[in-house]
Amino acid sequence: MFTLPNKKIFYYRTIYISCTSILGFCRGTQDYKYTYNKKMDRYLKEKKCYEKPQFFYYNYFCYGFLGSLLYVNPFTLPWMIPKELYRLEVDLRKLEDEKKTSYYNEIY
Repeated sequence: MFTLPNKKIFYYRTIYISCTSILGFCRGTQDYKYTYNKKMDRYLKEKKCYEKPQFFYYNYFCYGFLGSLLYVNPFTLPWMIPKELYRLEVDLRKLEDEKKTSYYNEIY
């Protein structure tokens, strides 16, 4: 029968995977919303040059899934931690102008 080597380690891994995957999914969907809004603003400025962008829920969930994969993977974590610390600092200082930048909204 299969036995777990240590229940504490199993619980910590489960918490890590669930929390980072949820955070990654939220960051991925935030990235898709940001790029969609940029495309929509560009369309509204110059209607003759561009087609109206369509909001696709499939792409929305794919961006979320990509974010989950990037955040759960321990090899990409060194690139994600500084960005999360930056987002935390922006939120703590309540810098609303900084929240509209691409560095804040994009996943990587």
